[in-house]
Amino acid sequence: MDTIKQHYKLLLQMFKRSILSFKTDYQLHLMFNVIGLTLFILLTIFLKLKGVDELSWHTAVFRLIGFILWFWVMLLLIQLYRTNANKNSLWKLSSTPLYYQLFSRLFPHFFSLYIHLIIIYIFLRLLSIDFNLSVLSIIFFAIMFTLLMMPLILIYFIILQIIPFDKVFIAICSLIMLLSTPIFWLPNSLGRFILLMNINPLYYTVNGIQSSYVLGYDQLFNTVIHVLFLAVLVMLSIWSVYSYLGLKKLSQDE
Repeated sequence: MDTIKQHYKLLLQMFKRSILSFKTDYQLHLMFNVIGLTLFILLTIFLKLKGVDELSWHTAVFRLIGFILWFWVMLLLIQLYRTNANKNSLWKLSSTPLYYQLFSRLFPHFFSLYIHLIIIYIFLRLLSIDFNLSVLSIIFFAIMFTLLMMPLILIYFIILQIIPFDKVFIAICSLIMLLSTPIFWLPNSLGRFILLMNINPLYYTVNGIQSSYVLGYDQLFNTVIHVLFLAVLVMLSIWSVYSYLGLKKLSQDE
């Protein structure tokens, strides 16, 4: 019973921190949504005026969704860097469980992204173009994307604590995501190499969300890549937590 009460208090604390963080950084979230929606509206106007076919619509929306996800991640990395610029700050976190603290920091950013994905879904529904939209698939891959970000952000935090070239590292992260996810390239252009890309969890989640807007349930029933992703996710989670605990202990011993 005491354990349940403790977790209940932690949940309340987590949501209070999340709300406070959202109020503090509301301008960042507003900027993300305004820029993303402006790009979407401009793209829609351009394609309407050009009178392109349905395939071109699907390709353009597919790439735009990928770009929005990349843009969201970059804003998140920059914001987390700004709020955690002090070295060794990660090791000085309170006794609150690690993932509660991570989620309380990330929840406002995820909430902003979810709202954005919902608005784009509504806009696409209103267009006369036949998009194979799948709400279930969007929700599934958005959840997978959320779960993936937890260990990746923890790894990001850890590396920021131990390297001297912080801003260069952020640029490297940006480039890796840009090149490893289908934004400037399409999955069907890779041929057999697409099998290797499925090992990349970022590709799995980003491509899953993109496909949910133009291909419907196409990616949802691919059981093999789901199992592969979950295996990679478990390994990343274990490795990130053990790395954090090990480096925290070393920091406290010094």
